[in-house]
Amino acid sequence: MTERISQGQPPYLQIADELRRRIVSGELAPGDHLPSGREIARQWGCAYATAAKVLTTLRKEGLAESFPGHATVVSGRQRHRHLGDRYQATRHSQRIHEPYERSEIHESRIVEAPDLVAVALGLEPKAWVIRRHRILYEGDTPVALATSWFSGALRNYFDDDGVPTPSALISTGSIPEGTGPYVEHITGRTMTTAQDRLAARHATDDEREQLQLDAPAPILEVQHTVWDADERPITFEVNIVPANRWATYDYPVASQTD
Repeated sequence: MTERISQGQPPYLQIADELRRRIVSGELAPGDHLPSGREIARQWGCAYATAAKVLTTLRKEGLAESFPGHATVVSGRQRHRHLGDRYQATRHSQRIHEPYERSEIHESRIVEAPDLVAVALGLEPKAWVIRRHRILYEGDTPVALATSWFSGALRNYFDDDGVPTPSALISTGSIPEGTGPYVEHITGRTMTTAQDRLAARHATDDEREQLQLDAPAPILEVQHTVWDADERPITFEVNIVPANRWATYDYPVASQTD
């Protein structure tokens, strides 16, 4: 039976989304064979080049592995979607989470900036900032903690009619497109560059409890900063990720020419 491809989103992304859903839901387990390029082309009625792009996408995400002379199989590695992944997804779908993901906002309030946060956001020591803490789940399993920090000036903004409006950043409601794109919308600023700083350490007792980990629990701490076109910080975020999850980063290695 031929699967349906809808209008709008590129076909390779629609097919990759469906195979990703089957992997994350457990319908396809680690080691299971994924459809070959020819099988994907036949099942979805797409070009072979599109099918090949589907498998390349899943390999880049760490969800699939291929070996010379063998089929492509579901990877045994658990994937961590870093913020670079999420920003790209938001540009396509206007949603920062995949259908199998959800987040619970446990705190959103205005506090004095810790020294690390003040430096990252280019603020004076002890300046007022917005602290937004959430737990990310895949199904019922907690897979990451995220604490986002923003200048306290963003607690209000002027809407299209010039009326001062409370920002969604200070509520515990969900922001479907993600906090970064939301700040772009309310300020007119554009996220231009980002930096991730990573370090491995042991989880604190509170982090272990929220992630439901046994002690001792190694984790990866990711400090994420985003700047606008004028090199002004937009947001600073700290992610805590269990050690058994993999993130994939792609970058150019070709020599630069004048």
